[in-house]
Amino acid sequence: MLTSNRERVDRELGDLYNVEASLKYHVSHALAFTMTYTRGGKFKDKIDGDRDFNYSGLEANTNSDQQIVIIAASYSTLAAWQLQPSGLPLEFSIAYRERFDGAGPSSGQANPVLYTRWLVAGKKFLF
Repeated sequence: MLTSNRERVDRELGDLYNVEASLKYHVSHALAFTMTYTRGGKFKDKIDGDRDFNYSGLEANTNSDQQIVIIAASYSTLAAWQLQPSGLPLEFSIAYRERFDGAGPSSGQANPVLYTRWLVAGKKFLF
């Protein structure tokens, strides 16, 4: 139902939070494995106005929550390069990232929390 009621409202965006824990295990000076767990999200927005309208409908689905895990392996030539500098020290890495749990808005107005998986390979030049 359309209405002719219009009002400018005050919107206080909910705070973002992010907690991350990471473990790194060095098999040798060159090879390392890393596991990272992230829990984050956003608290609900607060919307208020001058009239006695029901603003809770505007606040609905403005919060979100997510859990992410990243498992990575890396190989670096930096330690060998420090002993005998020749060429350019490099680091190769491969990582698997998965957002395995999440809840949040599904509209295009906010950032939706989606189930995602990534496989990332990288190469760094250290100088």
